[in-house]
Amino acid sequence: MATPLLQFAGSLLAVAVLVALTWLLGSQTEPRLESEQEARELLRHSPGGFEPVEIALANNGCAAIANDNAGRQAVVVPHGSRFVTRMLPANTPITMRGEVLDIEVNPPLVLALDDKAKYWTGADNLVN
Repeated sequence: MATPLLQFAGSLLAVAVLVALTWLLGSQTEPRLESEQEARELLRHSPGGFEPVEIALANNGCAAIANDNAGRQAVVVPHGSRFVTRMLPANTPITMRGEVLDIEVNPPLVLALDDKAKYWTGADNLVN
């Protein structure tokens, strides 16, 4: 009976060590966009192609929103320790709450953009 208990305790200890090591190596940190150029490159690699014309980074660098010449909009959002790009469906409701954008997709996106938020809520800039 002691052998299975020792095996269980050893496995539990090994898992705890792996979790601690992963945490120490930085898996707890969220990725940050350093510049608009970094967001632009991520968007250019989007499936279907996306050449951004206007880009706005969130204040803390955790996300970005962009549009292209075709009137499409896309966001760059964190996924684990990396970023993914996500095309916004046509007529996606985007509202402004102070200096914050609320993008009504599933799951909802919230981007703090300061005074740049007005541009992304304007009727001229929404995808038709």
